[in-house]
Amino acid sequence: MSNILKIEDEETLIAIVISNSIQPEQTQFYTETNAVLQIGHIIINPKKPIERHFHNPIERQIVGTTEVLILKKGRVQVSLFNKNLVEIKNVILEPGDLIYLIAGGHAFKAIEPSIFIEVKNGPFVESYDKVYF
Repeated sequence: MSNILKIEDEETLIAIVISNSIQPEQTQFYTETNAVLQIGHIIINPKKPIERHFHNPIERQIVGTTEVLILKKGRVQVSLFNKNLVEIKNVILEPGDLIYLIAGGHAFKAIEPSIFIEVKNGPFVESYDKVYF
């Protein structure tokens, strides 16, 4: 897998995989500025701290649920599906890899016992939000 893998189907961005092996030398974002979640590496120089700050309470309208998963331990195969529920790609995640799930469907198969950190927009009610196919 390359360091950054953007998985698309036709004109739809399905997912972005960011390999743990990437070591950027400067701050770099991998998502578009209009994405629901902004994902990037922030480089902090000990001689130039990020000054204290807060974020303004800007009202945003979000449709759907996107998720970010960071594999902490193990190996996992992620199957990605387009909007028609057709499988379009399988990727193997290694410890430290991140996947941003944007559109379509997905499934996970542990190759060995695994642990993810998951971040998604909420509130989230599984019985309402999730559809199995």
